[in-house]
Amino acid sequence: MMSRDEAITVLKRFWKVNELKFMAEFHRPKREDGTYYKAKKGQNDFGFFRNFSANDHTIRYPSSKSLNYNRKVGIKQDVLYGLEDGKYYLVELELEDDSKRQENPYLLRVKAIHIEKNDHLPPKEFIQKWFYKKGRTPDDAATIAAQLSLNELELYTHTKRFIFELIQNADDMPSGGKPVCIEIELLQNHLLFLHNGKFFDRADVKAISDAAKSSKAKGISQTGYKGIGFKSVFTDSTTVYIKSGDYTFKFDKHEPVYSDFMALYKGYYLSLSHEARREFVSEFEGREQQFTNIDQIPWQIKPIWYDYGSLDDELESSSFSKMHSVAIALRIDNAVLKAKRYHSMINELLSKPRFLLFLRNTTELSYSPSGNQAGKGRVRVEVKRGERSLKLKVNGKPDSSFIKRNFDVLISNEAFVQSGMRFQKRELENGNIEFFSLDGRKLKDIPEKLGFLEKSIVTLAALHDNSEIQRLSEEESLLFNYLPTSDQRFGFPYLVNADFISKTDREFIQIENEWNHFLFHRIGRANIEWLQELASKTPETYLRLLPS
Repeated sequence: MMSRDEAITVLKRFWKVNELKFMAEFHRPKREDGTYYKAKKGQNDFGFFRNFSANDHTIRYPSSKSLNYNRKVGIKQDVLYGLEDGKYYLVELELEDDSKRQENPYLLRVKAIHIEKNDHLPPKEFIQKWFYKKGRTPDDAATIAAQLSLNELELYTHTKRFIFELIQNADDMPSGGKPVCIEIELLQNHLLFLHNGKFFDRADVKAISDAAKSSKAKGISQTGYKGIGFKSVFTDSTTVYIKSGDYTFKFDKHEPVYSDFMALYKGYYLSLSHEARREFVSEFEGREQQFTNIDQIPWQIKPIWYDYGSLDDELESSSFSKMHSVAIALRIDNAVLKAKRYHSMINELLSKPRFLLFLRNTTELSYSPSGNQAGKGRVRVEVKRGERSLKLKVNGKPDSSFIKRNFDVLISNEAFVQSGMRFQKRELENGNIEFFSLDGRKLKDIPEKLGFLEKSIVTLAALHDNSEIQRLSEEESLLFNYLPTSDQRFGFPYLVNADFISKTDREFIQIENEWNHFLFHRIGRANIEWLQELASKTPETYLRLLPS
């Protein structure tokens, strides 16, 4: 029999948890007349804990010879004071006695139940609640919709930008230390974006369903801002499906609920007192059509649950319906796909695969065009990151190679002074961090999460071909913020990646930003140090890296 320690280790790894604590629904069996089954004389009334989940993902026992089919976790539980049928509780589990593990070596029992008030909802109910919460009242909805329209004008001037944003979000969601692998597929009327990162949890749903916030606000090891960047998917699509773990939901401009005023604001209406409900109806009577105008509704942040089997035939028969940690489908009419040359745009993007070089976790990206048969037309890009090198392959063949050097950038008030910067950082009473100028003015254009870091990293990478350093052309000289910007203003003869603060559209860095000034000071010092090192290794070609 598998040892107890081994079984627990397997379970924690399989469920991606550090401890065996889960949310679970308490269920009491009922007769046909709706009454609960009663225990036999001398026994306690009972129920079952079921629908165990970790990070909003339903758990099942690992496969074993005796558990090929029924791997659900369900545990009998005596009825205790405070346990209510249909409610969710935090339940701590432990391994069963060895005598009961003969058939299932992973069999668990309840160790402790945290019977306390909580607002945990299963995924479908949570999505419904969040739908009503975003744009809760007609006036709130109109205000948020107007802001989203302004953002749309300001953001994402290039179609390929939303591809970058999806890549960034995937790169920020590794699972279990494994590299992230991304697949893009183009169908007749959909663009699919699939990856093997971590499953969505409700923090991710909240972030992606918000006009400005992000689950990455203090995610120091994360690069992007999921809530903000994700809105770029609506550049050409008005229906976006997401399937991840136990979540299946969509953002759909054409959903019938948006033309039904009372259905749209049902959540808010039901939260009101009887008197307030009458006032609500009176206030908007005769104006319902104004507030069911889709331009007055922030549909881009209102998630709508969809059930399996409700997708159209193209999605049902596609890779979207197969097993992926995260699957996103953008409905884009074929006429738009052709007019905007999506196939050519993605192929062109992959023909210059340097955009993958500085991502933290993504090692592979593949693209399959519409009508792909037996791999025809499929493109696969791989990146291998070494301590001092970066190598790209396209369809298994070497594409390009870079030598690189990482330079630590200490983030401290002393480092700012040494670099001649006129700003500092400080910790506030509430534990937050803010940057401020020497005259005491708060610098709102430096993200707080940078203040939590002890150091940042600047990476310089030079093209290396036939054992020689090659100078990049001005056209190739882009600044990277983990993904490439379009910023060619600085003309470095090598690639530079750093935690730059970019403009809203992510295309260019903020030239007047004092944090960026600090980074450029450190880049200059790094360049000198790197050249000194390369002088002894590549004496014939190292001077090609001198900036013009």
